[in-house]
Amino acid sequence: MKVFTKVLKHILFSITIVLTGFLLFTFVLSFNVNNTLMSSKYHETLLAKNNVYSYVNDLISASINEFFKNLDTEEANTQNAELLKILKNTTSPEMVNMNINSITEQIFQYFRGERKNLPDLYIDINMPSGQNEYDQAHVNARNPDISEQIKKINLQSILLTLNRTDILEQLKLIKFVYFVASHITELSIFFSVLMLLIISIIYKKTDAIVKWLLLALLACGFFNLAFSVVLFIFLNKLLPNSIYFLTIAMPLNSELILSYIRDLLSPLSLFCFTLGIVFSIFSIMFYFHKAKLMGILKAIKVLVSKLPVKSKKMLKYGVTVLVLVFILFGMGYNLYAFKSGYDSNNFSSVVSKLTNANTVTQVISAKDETIYTLQVKLKDSVTDEPVPNIKVSVSGHSKTPQKYYNLSEITDEEGVAKFILGKGKFHLSFTSPVSDINYSLPAPFFYEIKSAGITILTVNLEKIKPADGIAEIEVLNEENNPVKNLELYLNEELEIEPEQDQKQDDDSSAFTDTETLKCYSVTNSKGIAVFKLPQGKYNVGFSKSKFPEEYIIPENFEINIYSDYVTRYTIRIENKTEESDPESAED
Repeated sequence: MKVFTKVLKHILFSITIVLTGFLLFTFVLSFNVNNTLMSSKYHETLLAKNNVYSYVNDLISASINEFFKNLDTEEANTQNAELLKILKNTTSPEMVNMNINSITEQIFQYFRGERKNLPDLYIDINMPSGQNEYDQAHVNARNPDISEQIKKINLQSILLTLNRTDILEQLKLIKFVYFVASHITELSIFFSVLMLLIISIIYKKTDAIVKWLLLALLACGFFNLAFSVVLFIFLNKLLPNSIYFLTIAMPLNSELILSYIRDLLSPLSLFCFTLGIVFSIFSIMFYFHKAKLMGILKAIKVLVSKLPVKSKKMLKYGVTVLVLVFILFGMGYNLYAFKSGYDSNNFSSVVSKLTNANTVTQVISAKDETIYTLQVKLKDSVTDEPVPNIKVSVSGHSKTPQKYYNLSEITDEEGVAKFILGKGKFHLSFTSPVSDINYSLPAPFFYEIKSAGITILTVNLEKIKPADGIAEIEVLNEENNPVKNLELYLNEELEIEPEQDQKQDDDSSAFTDTETLKCYSVTNSKGIAVFKLPQGKYNVGFSKSKFPEEYIIPENFEINIYSDYVTRYTIRIENKTEESDPESAED
């Protein structure tokens, strides 16, 4: 039994050393990443170093010029002319540089959770010199101009308009990875202290505890050195060979991307290598000179031994309990923050897409063993109905034969697009020729054709749930002053799930009566009641029990809710006159 206990202690000793070393390595690595890779200022420096600003300016200028050549501007209507004006103003070098810096800063705010929406694209509309805001407003009122009214466009709106939901999913995936990494970083410290506490309880000897601590630092140094070597090999050997597959879906030059990634990750590799050497030398030096450290600890132990027996026990157990409570509180708080952030950011959809594969492959042999055919079939994930009119693009190099393919097909009525390719790995992307589509298209991915014959690739698509619309009902009195604390309700009985993270302006409130399943809203200090509902027509009325007696209650009225739109309704209520007040008439 003693032998088994001793072996178990040795196993626990070794496991906790490796685990603590990895936790310390995680903490140090995340500290460096937060100040470099996840810092917008650091990326702005790299963007300037690799001449990304000038490259993007040249790329946009060439694209815009080609667009203007193919467009007959003489026959363009007024709206097209205004949109062209916006494009010309937005694509100036100054605006492009400003937007690159703005997107760089705001995208990392989005990843860190400091910003809920994607970055905004600002439009270069400058106010004429010597003209104040009041005069400019009057000019806009007399001569409304789209380009003068639009100041910025959110990137999410642009991606939705272009039907690039795949990019939105990739950005949300990156945000989820950063979210998980940030919480692991915080938890690593608490777990490291917990490991130290466990070792202190099991091994009561100071010599064993010091040895464990030094070996944990040595393990941390080893993880830093190993990560540095792996990262160096990746940057110099693996990345140049695979840069094509990383940049195939990007409009940027592969050499530019390769240079940028190297400048981004090379300092991290050097930092980990240096830190690994320092940790290793530090732990080895202290191991061979631990006698001095032991002397200090023994002196402290002697001072503690002079205390009364009860005081020593109280000090020992008190410190242990205090440290344990600190660890449990810190871990509990971080786990609670993780759960709250997970729910508020709706990361469950990201996890669902990661855990549930949306492709099923079946290979059928062909008579000609030299033909490689890829048949992509799109279908509804719920009804299994085929999804037609979706553009499927396939690009990449084949090994047999040696050839580059860049093909596109639109799925037929059976939801099928066929491609004759070769043996190799290909990049598949999905887009819709029309903006109005009911399905969420999958993110681009690579697929490798290994066997000759017909390869059937089935992709399940999920339907897009229409976004709710918002109706703002403004209630004013005869003096055009807002009337607050009026309760409005819907005559329709609906089952509406209120959003936990929904914020109301001022003292406006909206709630759902779970018993009657009726939706209510109360006017805030600005006299506005807000309803967020699915698209449709609704009948709205005022609650008589909470309506002020000095006003005449209006009749019920109808509102229209449009998906992803805000509609404003204004209701004016009249004061009661002496003739309309029965009590006044009797008096």
